Amino acid sequence: MNRVWIKLALITVVIAAHQPFASAQEGMPPFDLQTGNAAIQVIIPAVDPIFFEDVTVNGGDPSILIRYTTLIVNAWFDASAAYHKTAVGVYSTPDRQQPYDPTDNSALNVAMIAGSKVILEACFPAHAQRWQDMLDNAIGDRGGEPEIKAAIRCGTYAGRAVWLGRLNDGMNHDGTMGGRTANPMPFADYTGYEPLNSAYRVRRPSHWQPAIERMGTGKYRTQMFVTPQYGQVTPYTDLWSLNLPLDPPEKSDAMNTEAYQEQADAVLAKSASLTDEQKMLSEFYENKLFSLPVSAVVASMKQGMNLMEFVHMFFSQEVAIFDAGIWVWAKKREFDAVRPFTSIALLNGDAPVEAWGGPGKGTTQIPASQWESYLPVADHPEYPSASACLCRAHATVMQEVTGTNDLGWEVPFSAGSSFVEPGLTPGADLKFTFDTWDEFAEVCGMTRLWSGVHFEDAVVRIKEPCTTIGTAAAAYVQGLIAGGKK
Repeated sequence: MNRVWIKLALITVVIAAHQPFASAQEGMPPFDLQTGNAAIQVIIPAVDPIFFEDVTVNGGDPSILIRYTTLIVNAWFDASAAYHKTAVGVYSTPDRQQPYDPTDNSALNVAMIAGSKVILEACFPAHAQRWQDMLDNAIGDRGGEPEIKAAIRCGTYAGRAVWLGRLNDGMNHDGTMGGRTANPMPFADYTGYEPLNSAYRVRRPSHWQPAIERMGTGKYRTQMFVTPQYGQVTPYTDLWSLNLPLDPPEKSDAMNTEAYQEQADAVLAKSASLTDEQKMLSEFYENKLFSLPVSAVVASMKQGMNLMEFVHMFFSQEVAIFDAGIWVWAKKREFDAVRPFTSIALLNGDAPVEAWGGPGKGTTQIPASQWESYLPVADHPEYPSASACLCRAHATVMQEVTGTNDLGWEVPFSAGSSFVEPGLTPGADLKFTFDTWDEFAEVCGMTRLWSGVHFEDAVVRIKEPCTTIGTAAAAYVQGLIAGGKK
């Protein structure tokens, strides 16, 4: 694949992920079906702005985002099977076509876009014209060619099979589970989860308390556990047969008073010592539309992957984070553990503590009951950390696929580019280099501690199980590529 095109495409992905309402294609040359990569030049730039508009504000909300991205990338993989000598799809294998030629990406590109179009029309029907334009603009004047028509059929067939194959997997995507026959509520809980505490009163100090979130001027909402049913979704791998050890969060047991106090104090200490670099790295990993996928794009550049290899790699990491999310959500529901903001307020009341005082306030003395984490606290229980597990599974599968721990990705942060402290943080341009995949995963976990949304055990204890999930994902996809499922 032409490396100049890949570098331009990477710029496009960065723009789409960082500036969701900007024109991602501004300054880009026309997409070339033969030499380009539709995933990073066409599909991601078209989809990310809609994610930011309809799903997430800052790239968080992983359970929903992972759902959408995995369906899309699964459609790429199943469509690509038609152009591979041995590969089989997860939900379908379209009729075999002329095997993929790395010097001509045309058919595979079209099949990927057509498969994505089916998924996106099902998930975001209000933007149907956008998805049609995505396909039409990429094809241009080649729509009458037999190869292109066949590619549209392959992609459409694969996309429909993936959509139908995943529709009833336990996530309640269409909102009809739990006996609901009218006014569907997509992704709503149907399992009967109820928090043990309310946003206004803590009865069980070891357990999760919904936070109150500001929605606008004078408007607030109480959190609900988002998609507690995710832990019951059908995984790709044989997830529940894997050895995935995780001890209970003993320090979050309020009866264990000394440890309960110590882990709360540790959060406050990190809050008080926040640096600009730690703040920006925390925001970097909060944006799941940037940190994970762009690192994979960077790896593809360094490896010189052709389009088929890129699809196989990208699907491998999607399987890893999808299944990692299932495991994390099951454990979050099982332990239903308290978040730092609850325990800090309970332990200290209105007593003054030294900590980050809010946007632009720096480290100062504030009432403990008014302390907040640097990042917005997520709407699900604390233990274990989803971000830390997703990053570890992702880093593991990328090492398996690329055959190296080397990453070498330098990420710049412009002065004032923070979404928490816009115009103020960082005080000057800075950059951070991820030398290895292990470092990428380790720093990801640390940011959850720096930003105050997790206790240490939620981060450090995921390493073994989430590494296992990443390894299993790589083996699963390799089995599909070889012609049989593992």
